[in-house]
Amino acid sequence: MVIEDDPDVRQLTVTLLTAMGYTVLQAEDGESALSLIMSDRHIDLLLSDVVLPGDMSGPAIAEAALKKRPDLRIMFMSGYAEDVIRRDREGSGNSVDADLLPKPFTRAQLARKVQIAMGTDEG
Repeated sequence: MVIEDDPDVRQLTVTLLTAMGYTVLQAEDGESALSLIMSDRHIDLLLSDVVLPGDMSGPAIAEAALKKRPDLRIMFMSGYAEDVIRRDREGSGNSVDADLLPKPFTRAQLARKVQIAMGTDEG
């Protein structure tokens, strides 16, 4: 599942993941993401932008998702510096720890990070 508010980035990410053989659900904000998460749809990985419009950030969505789906794998993406994101996450008290994919990213970077997050990376 891809959660990204920028339609161009969301579509590119979905297109790349689909070309890699994944079936991808997509959402543009926390409300639509939680609706899919709370459904019976199969989701292996939640790939969310850290900063989203509205009341929920990517880490907040991930935390809510893990309550419903404790085995869900989580990965974040962001155009902000990783140290700033980690500091903000720690300051908010959010307990979700996940790998971070910096934006912009290449197809190869996305593929590698997804493989790592899914536990299918062999080296």
